[in-house]
Amino acid sequence: MIIQTAPAGKPHLAIMMHEHTALSGQFARAFGNDRFEAPRPDDLLFYVVSHHDEGWAEFDRDPVTDENTGLPYNLAGDHLNSTSGGTLTAGCCRACIVGVSTMGATDFRPLY
Repeated sequence: MIIQTAPAGKPHLAIMMHEHTALSGQFARAFGNDRFEAPRPDDLLFYVVSHHDEGWAEFDRDPVTDENTGLPYNLAGDHLNSTSGGTLTAGCCRACIVGVSTMGATDFRPLY
């Protein structure tokens, strides 16, 4: 889950990871124009981008909350791995690895 920072007393926007990956997939499909090429191979890239955080689904259904704020911990927070016994980082990219290996890709590099 991604939790937007906000001033004290103001509401925070919470973005579940399936919402984030759906939007990421839309961005990937729209990427490219007359100044730079669209990504290739597009089917593989679109699949990975659209599913890259599926490993967070279980956490999003039952998030760990910060006792001080009552909000779910932010995805980028260090507290998540200590609370989960270190399992969240390992699970968060499961869909990428499965998707890439299922589609027969042999050139596996980070996308960033």
